[in-house]
Amino acid sequence: MRSSIFFFLGVTERGTDANINIFQERLEASLPDLSPQMRFEPKGDLVILKMSDPDFRFYISFANNDPQTRNEWKEFAKNFELPWDMKPVDKLRLTGIYACLEEKGWSEYAPFQKLGFVILEVMEKFNKVKVFTIPSMEKSTKWSRIFKWGGIVRYRSIVSSQRGKRLLRASTGKISQNKKGQKRKAQQTT
Repeated sequence: MRSSIFFFLGVTERGTDANINIFQERLEASLPDLSPQMRFEPKGDLVILKMSDPDFRFYISFANNDPQTRNEWKEFAKNFELPWDMKPVDKLRLTGIYACLEEKGWSEYAPFQKLGFVILEVMEKFNKVKVFTIPSMEKSTKWSRIFKWGGIVRYRSIVSSQRGKRLLRASTGKISQNKKGQKRKAQQTT
């Protein structure tokens, strides 16, 4: 059975300043009106933020970038029956993940979206950290790729290998050639 939990994993590189205790302090400072229904439970390299009414958990951890860590988190996702695509998350992607969860009818995540963004923001303040979430899923449709890359011209430049360079130049406003070899000033798209 799927659990009402959300994992945030900060994968660290050498020279990072990420620290779970500092993270907890910063998160508590970011939540000045911490309700009595929220409480932190530190467990070594993991902090669990527990909410009641409704019952929900955020698990937050920092870990080294190694295959063993990835395998452990894959196992977490599998055990809790939550999808994980192993792609880093930023605010835009987290928005897409929450939208996808809502579309799938996973309404237990809706009341805690704002808190999820606060957690992400605090994690992103550390250097040399890539943030991942479980669950993580986003629509992978043609239209989401178009908007993600900033427009049709850039989308076409990626998927059309023959015309890609011409279209990419067109998206940047540089001079390019049309099929007949004539030079023309490319119009910028916004």
